[in-house]
Amino acid sequence: MLKKLLNLLPETLVFLFALLTRLLNLGYPKNQMFDEVYHAFTAQQMFKGNPAAWEWWNPSPPGFAYEWTHPPLAKEFMVLGMYIFGDNSFGWRFFSALLGFGSIVLIYLISLHLSRKREVAIIAAFVASMDGLLLVMSRIAMNDSYFLFFLLLTIYMFLKDKKILMGIFLGLSIASKWTAIFAIFPLLILFILKEKKIYERLKFLFFLLIIPASIYLGSYIPFFLGHHAPPQTNYSNLQTFVELQKQMWWYHTNLRATHPYQSTPIQWIFNIRPVWLFVDYKQNLRSDDLKQNLVSNIYTLDNPLIPILGIISIIFLFYKLNYKINYSYLSVVLFYLSFFIFWIFSPRIMFNYHYLASTAFLSVAIAIFLSEIKKIYGKAPVVVCLLLMGILFAYFYPLWVGTSITPANLNSHFWLTSWK
Repeated sequence: MLKKLLNLLPETLVFLFALLTRLLNLGYPKNQMFDEVYHAFTAQQMFKGNPAAWEWWNPSPPGFAYEWTHPPLAKEFMVLGMYIFGDNSFGWRFFSALLGFGSIVLIYLISLHLSRKREVAIIAAFVASMDGLLLVMSRIAMNDSYFLFFLLLTIYMFLKDKKILMGIFLGLSIASKWTAIFAIFPLLILFILKEKKIYERLKFLFFLLIIPASIYLGSYIPFFLGHHAPPQTNYSNLQTFVELQKQMWWYHTNLRATHPYQSTPIQWIFNIRPVWLFVDYKQNLRSDDLKQNLVSNIYTLDNPLIPILGIISIIFLFYKLNYKINYSYLSVVLFYLSFFIFWIFSPRIMFNYHYLASTAFLSVAIAIFLSEIKKIYGKAPVVVCLLLMGILFAYFYPLWVGTSITPANLNSHFWLTSWK
C-alpha cells in the first residue's frame, strides 16, 4: 500500500499544487474585477431571480452590464456557487477554480492516453500547473475555465471512444462559450482518419452535432421556465430564444470596439500583450515604522518560458509529421491549431486569454518534446527546463494572484514595455 502511494507521489504533488494555487485566497479581490462586472454581475441577478439577466434589451446599472452575449452555463454554475457559499467573490469563482484544477487533471489524462508514458503525462500536468494564463483564468468568474474543462473532457472521451459522453461534454463546452465549436473540425478529421466505414462516419455526426445541440438547448431551461419577450412584441419564449442567438451572433461579428489591452493571435504566441485585470493600491506600516506604498495587480501573463518552448514543441511535432503520420502528434497539433487559426479570422477585438485552449495543448506538446530531448541528451536539460519554469512561476506569482508588492518590485516584472 505504501509503495503504491509513493509511486503516485509525483501526480499527487502536482495535483495538490494546482488545487491549492487555484483556491488559496480565491475571494480576493472581494469586488468584481475585469469582465466579472458582466459575468458575475449577471449571475448575481440570476441568483436574485431577475429576468433581465436573460434579456438583451434592458438598460444596465452604471459600471455593470447584463451578460447575454455568451451562453448561460458558466453563469448557472456561478449561481450554484452562490447557493453553496453565498453571494460573494468566493462563491462566484469557486467552480471556475475547481474546473481549472480539473483541466490540469485532464491534461494529464490526455497526455497519458496519447503518449502511453506516465512520465510525459506528469510533465504535461506540471507544465500546465506552472502556467500563469491557465492559473489566472481559473481564478476569475468568467466562462473560459468552464469552456476549457468541458472541451478537454470532450477530447478525452473522444480518445477513449466514448462518443455519447463526448457529445454531452461538447454540448456543455459550447453552452459555456461558442468557441468550443472549433473542436468539431479536429474531432471530425481524426475520426475520419481512424474510421473508413461511411455508416460509422455518418453516425459520428450524430454524436458530434445533434447531442451537443440538445445539451446546448438544455442549458437554457431556466430561460424557458420564465417569460421573456422584447418590448412591443408578442414573442413566445422560443421566438425570443432564436432572436437572442441572432443578437449574440451579431454582437460578436460586428463588435468594432477597441481596448487598451487587446492583442492579436501572433502576439499571443510570444506572450507580448497580457490583460491587466485588477489593481489595488495600499499603504501598510512596515516593521521599520516607515510607511511603504504597496500595490496588488493581476495580469493574464503567461509563464514566459511556456509560450516560447511551446511553439518550438509544436514546430517539432509538425516536423516529425512530415516523415511519418503519428496519430498522437497529429492530435496535439490539430487541437492546438484549431483554437488558434480560427481567431486569426475573427472580426472582433481579441485578448490573450483567447489563447487558453491552445495553451493547454502547448503543455502536452512541451511534455512530448522534452521526452524526446531526454532520449538524446539525458535528464539534465529536462530537469533544468522544469526547474526554470518553477522559478519563473514563483517570481511572477504575485502578478497572477494579486499579492501586495512594492512598486519597484512590480516594475521589475515588466520585462517588455507591452506587459504594462
